[in-house]
Amino acid sequence: MGVSSMQIVPINEDSQVGDARRKAAAVCRTNNFDPDNLARVELIVTEAAKNLIKHAGGGDMIYHFFDHGSSAGLNMLFLDQGPGMFKVAESMCNGYSGSGSSGTGLGAIRRLSSIFDIFSIPGRGTAILSIVYKNKARQKVGPGTYSSGAICLPLKGEKSGGDTWGHRSFKGRTVTLVVDGLGHGIFAADAAHQALKAFEQSLHSSPAEVLEHIHGSLIGTRGAAVAVAEVLHEDNLVRYCGVGNITGRIITPGNDEKMQSMISLNGTLGLDLHQIREFEYEWPCPGLLVMHSDGLSARWSMNDYPGLPDRHPALISAVLFRDHRRLNDDTVVVTVKEENHS
Repeated sequence: MGVSSMQIVPINEDSQVGDARRKAAAVCRTNNFDPDNLARVELIVTEAAKNLIKHAGGGDMIYHFFDHGSSAGLNMLFLDQGPGMFKVAESMCNGYSGSGSSGTGLGAIRRLSSIFDIFSIPGRGTAILSIVYKNKARQKVGPGTYSSGAICLPLKGEKSGGDTWGHRSFKGRTVTLVVDGLGHGIFAADAAHQALKAFEQSLHSSPAEVLEHIHGSLIGTRGAAVAVAEVLHEDNLVRYCGVGNITGRIITPGNDEKMQSMISLNGTLGLDLHQIREFEYEWPCPGLLVMHSDGLSARWSMNDYPGLPDRHPALISAVLFRDHRRLNDDTVVVTVKEENHS
């Protein structure tokens, strides 16, 4: 987690395939990847980028290096708004092709990945997640057990973003932070850094107490909209506290997904704080939590994406980003799933 270290690479023509491959490989070399795993990354990016151009007319790659202590690797997402797939399972098999090609690209990406997931809707596009670990041997491919996934990117043309996020898991409890520093650029990024630091210092406090601490740390900065959600799994409860334009929703997966919007109060931490109030909501089992800044339009519904709640949380965040991002602001969108309910 942290102020944006993610990168987005447009892939709309053949010359950009090599550029995407070189950028991903450079991150791997900087972080001392095992040579075999570096080679896997290069093959995955090449195959996925070619697929974007060939089958969808282009798209984007979003990538970043992660290090959680117990695991480190490269997270890659390939997003398009092309024709999508009618037969995702068949498309994973060697020899199957919807365009008359050899049909080995998607199956190869799956085999080369440590973790792989895919979501596609006919007529609306495809999203692919591929994770390759830094040192570990390839593991059994599948969504696996996970708790959170995010997209966090600055406004196009800016090197620093003012949106960020944080997430920590404890026994029976997870805490998630979303920050939108006022404006964008280096000063917004500074506010986001300060908010994230204050969050790390108050992980065992209530959401309201966390926001009080962040408010104090942001005095003298541009200020920020901030929200914190604490999921108490054994109590089936969410405690939520937000100030400013942060969207938070709880989704109950099913044939007709139920969605509970959470309340953020007016104000800006560090500048203009009217009040801090904590709200409680029921947490379904299994449950899905989505939080995002106003860099993502709030006019989305999970009912428009049948099957998406079953996917990896990073893939859920990526699909929402692809379809609902605003182009005039930094963006962060975070998805949290209860572990062991994938």
